[in-house]
Amino acid sequence: MKQFSIRDLLLLVALVAVALGWWIDRHNRAVEPARYQLQTVAGHAFVLDTATGQVWEKWTPPNSGSTSPEFLQPKPGN
Repeated sequence: MKQFSIRDLLLLVALVAVALGWWIDRHNRAVEPARYQLQTVAGHAFVLDTATGQVWEKWTPPNSGSTSPEFLQPKPGN
């Protein structure tokens, strides 16, 4: 029977660390959605702030509908 060496132990620790790091990264990435969502439909664009629920809208044909005055202004950060 072969003896368990330090090299084998280090390889096992490295594999467990990589697997654990991958699992934690995938777990953390799935928890937090993007703050701003952009949706477009024919002739219309919406920006949704998922943190506050505020919606900005813009009509893409310039002479149609009513565009939110804040649509092109910078949005607050996280």
